[in-house]
Amino acid sequence: MKENGTNIFMPVVAAIGGLIGATIALLLAPQSGRESRKQVRENYDKAEKGINNVIKKVDETLPEALAKITSEVKDMPAWVVNDLTHIKKDSEKKFDNAVNKGKDIIQDIKDSTLSTIEQGKKLIKK
Repeated sequence: MKENGTNIFMPVVAAIGGLIGATIALLLAPQSGRESRKQVRENYDKAEKGINNVIKKVDETLPEALAKITSEVKDMPAWVVNDLTHIKKDSEKKFDNAVNKGKDIIQDIKDSTLSTIEQGKKLIKK
């Protein structure tokens, strides 16, 4: 989805990339496990905030766009309005599914990151 020529999903990509990069850096940095976990949590929170901002922006934008389309189609034949109504409902379902998948992906990244840190700790102790 584009808005003003910029991709609103870029913050999500940047947040995930930053989370992965920060996690790798933490595994290689000489610091305590407590400090590493704290930094991973902070990075995860930043990524989560970025994703939530995108979801919020889409949540704010989508209804307005759909309302605009709906108001513009009042003069159209009933079958067109009916088709657009179905498209609207379908789009809302797909958006909700995408949001839920995004949340699942973030949870998987969190779990994977924490697992990687634990494995890194075990390797460092050897």
